[in-house]
Amino acid sequence: MEKTLIVVLLTGLFLPARAQDSTRLTSVSSFAVLWEKVRRDNPSQRVYALNVQKARIDRAASRSFLYPSVGGAFNGQDNLSLAVTPVPGELVGRPGTTYNVQFGKHYTYGTGLTATETVFNWTSVLDNRIATNTIALNQAQAAYFEQTLKEQTARGYFTLLVSDAASLVAGQDLLLADSLVEMTGQRLREGLTDASAVNLAKIDAGNVRSNLAQSRLLHDQALENLRVLLGMGPGDSLSISERLDLRQEVAAGAGLTAGTAFTLGPDKNLDVYRTQVEGAILTKRERATAFYPTLGLDGYLGVQQFRDEFALSFKPGAWNNLSYIGLNLSVPLFTGFYNLEHWKSARVSEAVANLQYDDARLQSLQADDLLRRQYADYLDMVQVSRDNFLLYGQNLELSRAKFSEGLLAIDSYLKTFEDYLNAENTYLNNMSNLLNVQASILARN
Repeated sequence: MEKTLIVVLLTGLFLPARAQDSTRLTSVSSFAVLWEKVRRDNPSQRVYALNVQKARIDRAASRSFLYPSVGGAFNGQDNLSLAVTPVPGELVGRPGTTYNVQFGKHYTYGTGLTATETVFNWTSVLDNRIATNTIALNQAQAAYFEQTLKEQTARGYFTLLVSDAASLVAGQDLLLADSLVEMTGQRLREGLTDASAVNLAKIDAGNVRSNLAQSRLLHDQALENLRVLLGMGPGDSLSISERLDLRQEVAAGAGLTAGTAFTLGPDKNLDVYRTQVEGAILTKRERATAFYPTLGLDGYLGVQQFRDEFALSFKPGAWNNLSYIGLNLSVPLFTGFYNLEHWKSARVSEAVANLQYDDARLQSLQADDLLRRQYADYLDMVQVSRDNFLLYGQNLELSRAKFSEGLLAIDSYLKTFEDYLNAENTYLNNMSNLLNVQASILARN
């Protein structure tokens, strides 16, 4: 019994230690640090890297036509009934007659090496170029995914900063809102105000609690999204040390670009469409090679053995040499219009790829222009709403001082608090919109 108890206690001591070792704590001090970790640890990033690796292997396989194909073989044949050949009777001493003769042995064995080499085959050449284009396409898709991944990471990071800052402000607002509810209730009991003031104070307190809960919800969602992007397990945790001070200048935090002048890098999505156009052109050319002739060499080097009995002999002279070399020329003449229709289909695919590329370029230009205008507009809106938020905060402090001195009615005090909450919500919404635009800008640089 004592031994069993000791084992249980030791097991209880070691299990938490092992569980603790399996968890991972990731601390992040800035977006740049977070992005480097996401780019390194994101599971989908590794998938795209493997796709590029696979495309390289496929291209190496497509180059096999540059080398000869060599194979070895052994065959045995049982001639159940040899062919009969009529010959003149003079050969066997029977003039004027025809005699049926069977040539060959009952069993035939052969072994040797077969080699083939492509001399002229444009289809194989174009297949290799298509494989090279597939590598470029996978690389372009990986680059575009990294662009979208960076934008997702930035959006999650900025949402986390804004929600944390909003929770901090909402916590301070809640203290004031609860005090106003208590104060108006006391005045109602003293007959100094009516129930409408109490109701208004409770409404303001409820709105503050709702805003606080929403900020916490956004924080949890953003944190979980970042954990997914980092490829974290259930027991892993993420800590963000950077904080956004809503009372500072707009360009002072969250990596915001001061002013409205910024440079957008190339849209990686266009590289995908451009590579698809190049691939469609190569496919059309590859389909056209079906009309071209193919030229190849083949050869055989081996030995044969003919036997009347079911047995093999390895004595000197038992095997006879057999070797040859040949030239193969194949010219397609008529395939039921399959090659022609196949080429027409590739030509239509090329036209579709060009239209999609042109449409993507136009949409990218329009999106870039809209992004620049949105950034300028949201930056102005954030600066104005921040100033209003600070001014309403000052008015709230003045109203509190006047109310404590009996110079301001409770209704006016509540109205000032309500205006402050509205200004706070407007500022936070504008800040969130600005940071969403900023995330798109960061993804392009």
